[in-house]
Amino acid sequence: MTAEATSTSPTRADAPDPRWRLARAVSDVFSPTLVMPVTQLLVALAVSPTTTSALKWAGLTALFTAVIPYAFVLAGVRLGRLSDRNLRARNQRLIPVLFGLLTSLVGLAVVHHLGAPREVVAVTVAPIASIPAFLLVNTLWTKLSIHTGCMVGSVVVLTILFGPLVLAVGAVLLTLTGWSRVRLQHHTLGQVLLGGVVGGAITAATYLLMT
Repeated sequence: MTAEATSTSPTRADAPDPRWRLARAVSDVFSPTLVMPVTQLLVALAVSPTTTSALKWAGLTALFTAVIPYAFVLAGVRLGRLSDRNLRARNQRLIPVLFGLLTSLVGLAVVHHLGAPREVVAVTVAPIASIPAFLLVNTLWTKLSIHTGCMVGSVVVLTILFGPLVLAVGAVLLTLTGWSRVRLQHHTLGQVLLGGVVGGAITAATYLLMT
C-alpha cells in the first residue's frame, strides 16, 4: 500500500488498448473538478426553494472550489511550472492544493455571508475538511487517490439526502473510478481504497455535524 504508483502512464500512441482509453475517459469524467460541482448542484437543488436560487448557490460553490483552482493548475501547466493537470509529481502538489484550500475558504465565506442553506454550506466545507488529511498523508506516506476520496464523499452526501438508492449507482461509479486510476497507473489499489476511506469518513463526519 505504501509503494508509490508509477509516475508516468502510457500515451495514446503507446497504448492502443481500448481499456486504457476507456480508463482515461472515466478518470476525466469522474475527476474531482467535475464530481464536486455536480454534487453541489444536486444538494442545492434538493434544499433550495427555487431552481434559480439552487443554481446561484451551486454556481458560487463550484466557482470557488473547482473552477478557480482548476484554472490555476491549467495556468501552471501552460507556464511550464506544473508538469500536468493531474499533478502526478509529488513535489508540485503543495502550492496548487493550498491555493485550492484558500479559494474554497473564500467561497465558504461568500455563501455563508449570503445566507446559503446549511446543506450547501456543509457540502462546501466537507472537501475543505479533507484537504489537510490528504496533504499530510500524501506528503509523509503515500499518494492517496483524491478521485476516489471525492467520489465516496459525494456518494455519502447524496445518500443522506436522497436515500439508499444512491448507493447502488454510487458503487458502480466508484468501482469504475478506482479501476481507471489503477489502470492508468496513477495509483495502486491500496492508494485507491485508502483514499476512498479517508475522503468518505471526513466528508460524512463534516456533513453530518453541520446539518
